[in-house]
Formats: sequence, structure tokens, C-alpha cells
Amino acid sequence: MKSHNKQPKRSGFTLIEVLTVITILAILGGIGFGTYMLVIKQSKSTQAKVMIENISSNLETRINQGFTQEESETLIGDGTIDSSTLYPEGDGSETSSVNLYAVLSGDFDTDGFVDTDVDGKSDNNRKPMFPQVDSEYAGKGKYVKEIDGDFVLVDPWLQPLRYKFPGDNNNVENGYDVWSIGPDGMDTGINEDGEDAELDNITNW
Repeated sequence: MKSHNKQPKRSGFTLIEVLTVITILAILGGIGFGTYMLVIKQSKSTQAKVMIENISSNLETRINQGFTQEESETLIGDGTIDSSTLYPEGDGSETSSVNLYAVLSGDFDTDGFVDTDVDGKSDNNRKPMFPQVDSEYAGKGKYVKEIDGDFVLVDPWLQPLRYKFPGDNNNVENGYDVWSIGPDGMDTGINEDGEDAELDNITNW
């Protein structure tokens, strides 16, 4: 009489198979997350470039529009704009875009509200050059942030934009520098990756 040895049916996965699958998923997840972060970084860098171009072109338009005599006297007296060129003053520091904000937003006294009425008369020039520079703007892509009571322009990483007039870069036609300190959040020095912090700065020169 023949005896038949029945092989037990296999059920489930072995520990090695489970660990192999987990390892593969972890690798794929790491690659996917890294790619996602790179896309986000590049996307924000592109946004910063567009932002700086938008600010620069609208600043030129605002200067070409000119200011009333009363506005010029007030802005020059407050040190907001340069007396000869009418461009906003700025020293390139963390809050250096406060005067740039004032000129572009129409919030000349920088109290957070656009001044739409001057001496009881409507001033059509006294309005934001574009919505994102209005401190009261509630939509996406707002350029303004309040830091210690100062309203400044910020980049897509919500870091203050730097603005300097007169600028240091001779290839900028009108003599002002506007730049974002980039994703590393540092303007100069060595960042946490051991790289020159200026390498990821996004500039108008």
C-alpha cells in the first residue's frame, strides 16, 4: 500500500519577502519624495523670478507715473524715496523693502492701509500697482508680510526680499538691486549643506 506524503499548503509571506517589499517601497517613497521636493523647490524659484520681474516692471511704471508735489515732498522728507531719481531708498537689509512696498502699494505712511484719499480728494495714483502688494490682499501669492511693525515684501518662502538703491550691480539699468535669498534662507556665508549661500539667490541682475 502506497503512502502519500502531503505537502502542507503554503500560506502568507515569509519574513524575508515582507522585508524585501518594505525596503522596495521605502526606496521608491524616498525617490518620490525627493523628486517632489525638487519640483517644489524649482517651482518656488520660478515664482521668485516672476515676482522680481513683476516688481521691477511695476516700479518702473510707478516712477514714470510720477508723484504729486505734496507726495514728493512728504516721501523725500520721510526718506522713502531718493530726491533726484524718486526711486525708493533701500540698504539691502532684512527690512530694506519697506520703502519699495510703500511706493508700490500706495501705503505711503506704511500703516498697513492704502491711502486712497489726499486732502479730501481722490488720488487715482494712490492705489496698489497690483493686488499682491496690498497688505489687505487675501488671495494667493501675497507679497507682503509684517515684521516687527514694518510691512515688507516677501518671496515664495516668506523670507523678506532684499532691495538696495543705489545698487551694487552696474548692469542693472536703473541702479537698484532686488533679490530673494532663495530656499536656503541665507543671503551670504555657508549654508547648512556646506555651500555658498549666495548660489541659490534669485536676483534682478
